[in-house]
Amino acid sequence: MRRKTRSGMLSLALLGAGLLGVALSAYAHDEDEPDPAPGSSWEPETCLDDSVCGDAGGYIAMSYNAVGSAMVWTTEHWEIPMIQFKGRHSEWRADDIYDVNCIEAAIIGSGYSAWPIPHDEWHDQFPSGVTVPGNVFLDGNLVTRRDTTGNSHGTKSLSPCIRSSFKHLVYGGYSMHQGQSLFAASRIRAYMHKEGSQIWDWAHPDAFKNDHNAFDNVDVTEEDGLANLASMTDSGQSRGLYYSIYSLGYATMEDGRVVHIGGHNMNSNSGFRKMNVYNPETNRWAARPIPCNIANWRNDPGGVALGYKAYADAAAAAGGQPGSFGGVTSYVPAGDQLVNPPIGAPTWPNCSQRNRDDVDPKHPTNPRYQRWYPSGITLPDNRAVVYGGDDLDESVGPNEADPNFGSRDADFRATRIFHAVAEIYDVDTERSIPLENARKVFNLYPAATIVETGNGPDDWKLCAMTGEPAPASELPPGPRNEDVDDAADWRRFCTTPGCAADTRAIRMVGTRPSSSVDCLDVKAAERDPNRNIPAENHWTHVNTAKNQYIYCCGTADILKIGPNGKTISHTWTTVNGAIGLGNPGAGDRTNEVETMDFNDPNPQWRVLPGHTYQVGTTIHAVPLPDGTIVLRGGSGPGGGTYELLNYTKYQLVNLDDGSVRVMSKTTHLGGLHKTVFVMPDASVISMAGDRTAMVSRGDRRFAPGDQDLGVSVAQIFNPPYLFADADGNRKPRPIIQSAPDRITYNQQLRILVDDASKISKVSILRTGAITHELNNDNRVVFLNFRRGKGNNELLIDTPARPAQAIPGDHMLFVVNQDGTPSVAKHVRLLRKLKKGDEFVNGGPHTHDPFPHTHGLWQ
Repeated sequence: MRRKTRSGMLSLALLGAGLLGVALSAYAHDEDEPDPAPGSSWEPETCLDDSVCGDAGGYIAMSYNAVGSAMVWTTEHWEIPMIQFKGRHSEWRADDIYDVNCIEAAIIGSGYSAWPIPHDEWHDQFPSGVTVPGNVFLDGNLVTRRDTTGNSHGTKSLSPCIRSSFKHLVYGGYSMHQGQSLFAASRIRAYMHKEGSQIWDWAHPDAFKNDHNAFDNVDVTEEDGLANLASMTDSGQSRGLYYSIYSLGYATMEDGRVVHIGGHNMNSNSGFRKMNVYNPETNRWAARPIPCNIANWRNDPGGVALGYKAYADAAAAAGGQPGSFGGVTSYVPAGDQLVNPPIGAPTWPNCSQRNRDDVDPKHPTNPRYQRWYPSGITLPDNRAVVYGGDDLDESVGPNEADPNFGSRDADFRATRIFHAVAEIYDVDTERSIPLENARKVFNLYPAATIVETGNGPDDWKLCAMTGEPAPASELPPGPRNEDVDDAADWRRFCTTPGCAADTRAIRMVGTRPSSSVDCLDVKAAERDPNRNIPAENHWTHVNTAKNQYIYCCGTADILKIGPNGKTISHTWTTVNGAIGLGNPGAGDRTNEVETMDFNDPNPQWRVLPGHTYQVGTTIHAVPLPDGTIVLRGGSGPGGGTYELLNYTKYQLVNLDDGSVRVMSKTTHLGGLHKTVFVMPDASVISMAGDRTAMVSRGDRRFAPGDQDLGVSVAQIFNPPYLFADADGNRKPRPIIQSAPDRITYNQQLRILVDDASKISKVSILRTGAITHELNNDNRVVFLNFRRGKGNNELLIDTPARPAQAIPGDHMLFVVNQDGTPSVAKHVRLLRKLKKGDEFVNGGPHTHDPFPHTHGLWQ
């Protein structure tokens, strides 16, 4: 494998804060990472030319799993964004959910001298894989852990340290061993006292520091976690958040606030009817009522005063030895180690998880429906529309007599329904407007875009993918009301959970062979005098894709504006499809890229001819400032090797020539639960992922694989457009020397660049929120421009209408004739400029937006 001896600047400098940027060393993934361990199935990198393949950097430790993330901006550091990220149990600290003493006992019982684990004790185990017998981090795939009564926690080594008191008193007794709950516990001790919602401040001088340049999750150490920990600040319950904002919808407002739509209550799929609004300027959440289970836990952690601890300890001691952990005698909180809380354990009075008004209190800001996995999108009028999502009937509790944590919730989960009613939400008046008259049922996380339909301010529609009919004929007659709970109401029609006799289309029935695109006239539905009467009006079918997009899908939204504010094209591109129902091989993944231009008189999906992408599930499609699209892969087809389990390569789609290029490999795998953003320096950052992908079987450093080794990290990928040659030398960048902070529509914008004659494109990229592959907030818009009088002056036409570029925060890029983008200028696109807003049409900017960075990329 070829080796280089180069070093350079990776990632953005700290712009606008008066600080010299702290940059990472650009150790190239394909040249400088250690060789794979013996027994690994990792295949050597073959794409070595950085100007063709790009370059992936080392790991940056993160204190929690960024299942959902929002790029947010503040006045204090106008040019440098922060990332607000969160996962399951967003409002809690890890030590609420897991017992720290139990974890410490497990680690010391595994042969380590202390926790935090000393670096030399950790590092020496890799890549050889020589382990101490019983090491909890290295045998999770082989050893089943059991509680003191003999009930299994499965093969996740730290699962016995989940606090049964939390599970019983806060979580309703539902299973907590699945999926993202496992991220709350970390072998990085410094993370155990951090909340599940965090702010990562990229303006902090430590933001991108790490102790050493790891390329493998097993090599990330406590020192790496501590290196940048000061740049991460709690933004959960301590800042006014009282709901789990895991796997929910988003809409980012004109002023930078982020609306978090719905959320996760108890064991998956049971949603919240809340709009939790985050203000990055204050790092505070809008006031919402505190659920009783959270309030009680804060007053009595662990239920000690309630009597839960004594009751559970007695139950655990009756069935086994409370001092035993996996055969190691050490401190174990006996009752809190139980897989399932004991039958008859006390609960707080007047606080039932079976009553949605207790755990999801009524409030004037509530939308009508509880939702988990809904989608949201910001409208041109600065409101949000919420659509899709699912829910469960929380009145159906777990079977407490079933000791198996995998089956005790079966009846509860059988009550799942999909919401068919969209709702408009006005963040300023905190009012929700249900559109009962525009029913349509969707798969989880349906993608959508706003499409311009004319030249007027209200000439736009919401166009969404994967919708299916949702007949209202079987619903009770008459208007709907605020007390409707679809999940509970369904049981009136179907008393047996999962009953096939239900015909009300609130379950996904898959009646269409492939994914339909349908457009909703939101304004017309809102004006409809029968808005509260269930119907299927105000939708127009546009076209049906060749492929099916379930749990939808990587999309890229790109719009081009020509002279006089005319839209030239509005392309929507998607990947991650499967063969549609009724066709041979139905359900198998396809390798086709489909794209549609809404600006065509008759928009039609078309398959990119002659070019395919490398198939992997849960692929992000990230539009770049030059109009190309990066594909960030996830899971592979499946099998016993690393390469079959995971898709490791970045890919680049070019819609202009129809090409798809396979680029560099990455050791940072994501699976479903990752988030990917374009950074202000035009690189791409990928954050978080799944336990099953972080340290997978055949892992290049620890070949056997063990999910408990994984910790949340980020990795930055530098696309080829930044490199001049195979050796990774950087291209000269164009430089934005002066531009305003705030702009509006139908304006001629004067900016200064270093050389106007070399600029070939000007684009704005809307920043916002992402979860899974859903990136409804993001759109790249190419603006019409011309050169001004001087050598460094550009005159840019801002978007003519909000349907072309949604109000809110954008990154402004200029791209030179060589295809290289500038470092971005942050601009806020407003519907109307107010007194004091910084807009100087044709005049000089009042401050240099990029101190200390000019020439940095030369």
